[in-house]
Formats: sequence, structure tokens, C-alpha cells
Amino acid sequence: LMMGVTLGVAIIFNGVTINVLQRTREMAVMRAIGLGDFALVNMISLENFIIGVVGVIGGIPLGEWVARLFMEASQRGAEDVFSIVLTILPRSYIIAVVVALVVLLISQIPALLQVYRQNLATVTKEWSE
Repeated sequence: LMMGVTLGVAIIFNGVTINVLQRTREMAVMRAIGLGDFALVNMISLENFIIGVVGVIGGIPLGEWVARLFMEASQRGAEDVFSIVLTILPRSYIIAVVVALVVLLISQIPALLQVYRQNLATVTKEWSE
């Protein structure tokens, strides 16, 4: 379980970081034309949150389907020896959704800090070259 959680956190962290850092020029231009830091953070957070919600909406049914496939595969040929019933409690879904979205929001902090620290003149100069 912890291996899966760790892998999920790493994937979310890398995805969010790459999403933010690949758009540093765009964000620098927005800051240069007067978009405030708070508005920029809100825009990035909302975008990442929407991506996370779409991922959760697709991931929950897919995860349940994969769990059922694993259960069926593990019981093939062993029906007469033992039987296991797959039970996923509703609170498990709630916990998974909350943890995924919290990790997503926390994961964007390092990338946003780097965006704040960037020198607008340097970024726009690199862009023009």
C-alpha cells in the first residue's frame, strides 16, 4: 500500500512541477504585464485542481475495474480452496480523493516558489534570443 501511495505522490509531484516549470515564460509575461502574484497562484492552482479532479473521475472507476480483474485472476483455479470478496468501502474513495487533491496542491509549492524567484528580465531576454 505504501509503495502505491509513494508512487502516486511521485507521479503527481512530477506532473505538477513539469506543468508549472514548462510555462515559466508564459508566467513571466503575465507578471510583466501586471498580473499579481496572488492571481497567478490562483490561476495555476485552479488549473492543476481541475486536472486532478478529471484524473480522479477517471481513476476511481479504472482503479475499481483493475482491482476486480486482480481478484478474478487470483481466484481462477482456486474457487474450491478459498473465496475472497472484493469490498471497497465508500470512505476509501473519499480518503483517496482527498489525499490525491491535497498532494496535488502541496506539490505545486516548490514550482511556484521558483516562479516567484525568477527574474523577469532574464526570462524575457532568454525568450527573445
